Order: sequence, then structure tokens, then C-alpha cells
Amino acid sequence: MQVSISKTFYAYGFAGLIVLFALSMIIGAVAVNASPAYWIAALYNNGSVNFNTCSVDSVGSVTFLNSAGTLYITQIARGYDGYLYCAGYNSVAGNSNLLWRINEITGIMDSSWSISNLSSNSANANMCLKCGPDGNLYFTQSGRTYIDQINPASMAVTQISLGGGSPNTMSGGIAFDQTGRYAYVSQVLSGNYEVNEYDMKNFWAPVPGFVIYEPVHGGIQQIYGLVGGTDGNLYVSNYYNSTDGHSTVYRFNQSTGVWDSTWSATTGAAGTSTRVKDLAWDGSNGNTMLYATANNATLVRVNASLSGAGQTLANCLTLSSPYTYIYDLTMNTPFTALTANVTLNGYVGDMSLVNLRVDIRDSTDSVTIKTQTVTPSAPVGSTSVTTVMFPTVPTGSYIVRASAGKWLTSSTPVTFSSGNTVVGLSLLNGDLNGDNYVEDQDYSIMGEAWYQGGT
Repeated sequence: MQVSISKTFYAYGFAGLIVLFALSMIIGAVAVNASPAYWIAALYNNGSVNFNTCSVDSVGSVTFLNSAGTLYITQIARGYDGYLYCAGYNSVAGNSNLLWRINEITGIMDSSWSISNLSSNSANANMCLKCGPDGNLYFTQSGRTYIDQINPASMAVTQISLGGGSPNTMSGGIAFDQTGRYAYVSQVLSGNYEVNEYDMKNFWAPVPGFVIYEPVHGGIQQIYGLVGGTDGNLYVSNYYNSTDGHSTVYRFNQSTGVWDSTWSATTGAAGTSTRVKDLAWDGSNGNTMLYATANNATLVRVNASLSGAGQTLANCLTLSSPYTYIYDLTMNTPFTALTANVTLNGYVGDMSLVNLRVDIRDSTDSVTIKTQTVTPSAPVGSTSVTTVMFPTVPTGSYIVRASAGKWLTSSTPVTFSSGNTVVGLSLLNGDLNGDNYVEDQDYSIMGEAWYQGGT
């Protein structure tokens, strides 16, 4: 069964899970703020089957919808294609882990898109669903030694083996760095909770020497959430530490894994019943706001730019009974994307022998922020035009640079704040000695090759 309101937004649950929407619309006489803040999956538990519609007028106003059904949502991730992806299970069909998606604008479930049986584990096992910087979905679940990579366009599922432990995901066991190259996975190795780094561009090889472990309080005992901030830090939630009685968020340097002992955030006094779970980062418009779900149907947050240990995770949303639990959230942060159309001139050979590299570098052209290496498109005549997309880039000013084999490197400055920015780069062929100039030496190399009968 389904229930619709205004622009027809749907959510699903059987006295169970709902999706919480912050909507830009008017529902009857209830006005809601113009900009959605986040979507969450929450537990609705009154012991009966019924419809529920409610709005909460608070900071980041939200509207949540619940209808009778059999799909239980435990994880929610926002894709780069305009869909909200939901992970859960069907209470009638059995404990099959499912993925389905909802159009975030219309609220309509895409009946042509679903994936089932991602795992043989029980449906209530701890799992995590995140959208990676490459646009793929990543699904993890406790008790496994691999991650499911899902291509949203083709629905193809690829298992990525990590080895040496199981991803202990709880409600957020995978995160990504800002360069789009590295992934962080919470794992249980020999009974200890830790976070390891993997190189996605190198067949998910583990990064040697990178292990996150907070030593002062006996380690991070229960890792429930991970998120990479646009400030270059990785934030890790410790659900409960028996040493000091706190539920705490710690932060670590994304590049080195070094613990920042000068900063932490907690939910209150030691022994408080509020437990921090999944984490989300709002980096839009220069924000540094860290959100966290809690076990008592609340949402908490802290400004990560504040200095000092013991920052307070302040309550920003509480769901009243019969809503008893918030499982997961995903931010409605505006996407910034870059599309580079790269033209390679003067070549009629086999493009499979050519590596085209596109870098996004900082405004001083000294640090690479993101990079992709692809095979160029087949030439039409003597010209090849290749489109390279970066789905998520932090806002700001950059230098975009393209390089390929014997072509001259080309670069251009670009500044954007949201949406998709398209740049064009044209590379001239003829740099035979690789010094990024076309000059007499290149002509000599070409003449010698011609004389020797080469090409």
C-alpha cells in the first residue's frame, strides 16, 4: 500500500521503518521550509498497521511519511542521479536484503529498479549503504569480508574482497576521502574495532601503515559511523566506551590516520543514554556541520570548526512516540560536478594505447585534488573527443589539467559553487620527447623515425 501527499512522496514500513523527508512544498495548511536539509530512515513502532503523516517545524524543517507495507528501510543514501537509494528487507518475502530507489523530486518509487539477496546474513544484521565518489553504491554488512559495489545504471553487482576481517558496519561502516581515491572501512580484526584505508584506484589494495585506533580510552570499542569531511578529516563515532562512559565522535587526518587528540564531541555527561550512531557531513556553502543519528529517535549535530575536546553534540531534531529510533540519514547537500571535454588532435592510431589523464588541482596548481585516467574515445578523422566526469567536487576555485602521451598538456582555471560545470580542453600532438614543448628536437625525432622507416 502507498500513501501520497501533494507531489506524491512515498515511504514504506509495516509498523516499522519510514523515510523522513525535508521537503520544499506545502502540505494542506502546513508550510515547510523551502530547502530540504536531509532525509532519514526511522523506526515507527506502535504495534499496529496504520498510516501516519506528520510535519515537524524546527531547524531544517522536515516532513515524514509512513504507510503500511512490507519494505523495511534500514539505510538510505543519496545518489548523484536524482534518486534516494534505500537498503532494507521485505518482511513477507523473508530476510532478503534489498535495494530500491525513490525519485527525490517526485517521491515516486522506481518500480523498474531493485536488487535483492545481497547477502545471506539475517535481515537485522548491521549494514551500511553509501554512494561513492565514482557514482557507484557501496553496501557493507557485518559478518562479511567483502563489499558489494552496485552500478546504479546497469544494476550490476561486483563483490570487492577485503580479506583479513569482516566489515563491521553497524550503521555506517564505509566512508571516502575528498580526492575520490581512498575508502575507509570499519572492521573487526581479532576482536578489535579499527578503521583501515583502501586504495580504490589500485584494486582496493590496503594502504600500509594506515590504521585508525584511539589509544587513550582503550581504543574505539564500537564503531557505528564514518564520514569524510571537506576539512580533510575523517570522523568516527564510538557508540559507547566502557572506560569513560561516553558516546563520542573522534576525528583523524584522512591522509595519515593520525588521531587529533585536541578535538572530540560527545552527547553529554558520562553515562548518558544517548548513543551516537551514523554520521553525515554538511559541507555545502563552506559549512563544517557534522550530523549524527542517536538511539533515542534524535538527531544531533556540532560545528566541526569549533576547537577543543569535549564539544557538545546538540539536539536538532526529536521524533515523538511512536517513533523510537533513527537508523540512518543522508544530507541534501548541493552536488558540485565537473565535466571535462578533452580533444586530442592529430592522431589516427589505436587509442587503446593512449592514457588520458585529467587532474583537478588547487588554484595554485600545486596539489592534485582529484584525478582520473581513462582510455580516449576512438578518433573521428584525426580528432578524438573524450568526456571525463567528476560527480562530486568541493566548491571553490581550481585548475583543470589534461595530459596524454605525446600531446601537450593543457589546463584552464575554473570556479564553481554548485551544479555541473563543463570545461573544454584541446591538446596539440607532437611532443615526442615529453618536455611539454613542440620544437626542433621533436622534429628531429620525427625525421629520424621517418628516415628509419618508422611511423
